[in-house]
Amino acid sequence: MQSWFRSGGGFRYSESAPVADDYDGNGVDVIAKFLENRSGYCVHFSSAMAVMARTLGIPSRIAVGYAPGTRIGLKGDRVEFEATSDDLHAWTEIYFQGVGWTRFDPTTSIGDATRFQEPASAAAGDTPDSESATPNQRDRRPTSQLDSGAPTTVVETDTSSRTLLATLAGLLVLAVAPGLVRVLRRRWRMRRGRHEVGALWRELEDVARDFGVPTSAADTPRGFAGRLLDRPGIDAESLEALLQRVEIARFSRDATQDGDGVDDLVAVLDSVRAGSTRRQRLVATLLPRSLAGRPTVLRAKLLPHEVPAAR
Repeated sequence: MQSWFRSGGGFRYSESAPVADDYDGNGVDVIAKFLENRSGYCVHFSSAMAVMARTLGIPSRIAVGYAPGTRIGLKGDRVEFEATSDDLHAWTEIYFQGVGWTRFDPTTSIGDATRFQEPASAAAGDTPDSESATPNQRDRRPTSQLDSGAPTTVVETDTSSRTLLATLAGLLVLAVAPGLVRVLRRRWRMRRGRHEVGALWRELEDVARDFGVPTSAADTPRGFAGRLLDRPGIDAESLEALLQRVEIARFSRDATQDGDGVDDLVAVLDSVRAGSTRRQRLVATLLPRSLAGRPTVLRAKLLPHEVPAAR
């Protein structure tokens, strides 16, 4: 599966295709659309491989973190690498009985593919006896030939410790995965926003949802901006500047504008966070609501005199 995604299946890496074809979300339908278009980024590749593995009865999961980064030099006898937010990455992990979770990276052109090497078989007559065998070779003898007096509790303790650490690591990954996926989405939207202000506006809407601001699929940009201004501390000047960019891009025949609006978006997002409580910031970081999909149309609340009379 890894080789198929990276080279044999005709897939390509793209951060814009999922947005253009409307499959930049979550759920099995998104994976199906990705497999049909064969174009996406690391979250799509790793999710598709994990789901495919599970359909074959193979335990699998998605891990998020950083790609190897850039080698920047040596420090003593150690090689130093630099990893930035541009190196945020997601990959697939497969569980092998007796080995544990093993990393696979199906994303084409990103990261490193996992490879296995078959052990070289010894030629006939080359099997060393106990006198001439090297220490490593002697250690590979059957268990019955090793010192049977060695206690086994150390091995059991080590196994228990590794199991506990693996469990804790798995819980940690589950806890931070939504936030890291959200960071990945924000990163490529910022990059795309250098050329398309609509990506910046979608990021603002998602951040607002993460912080509990009501949003609706029926919102106009100005209607949403008016609701956002009800929150304390919003940078109204930057919000208005970004709103004007969106309205010009959507409704003007000549949509050419100076700059890109990224600085305005950053200022508005900072004001949203500054005006929120610590609990709201924590929930928005660890459990972002925007990952649940697009908002539905909000139902209007009618005043008593607006309710139509029964016929």
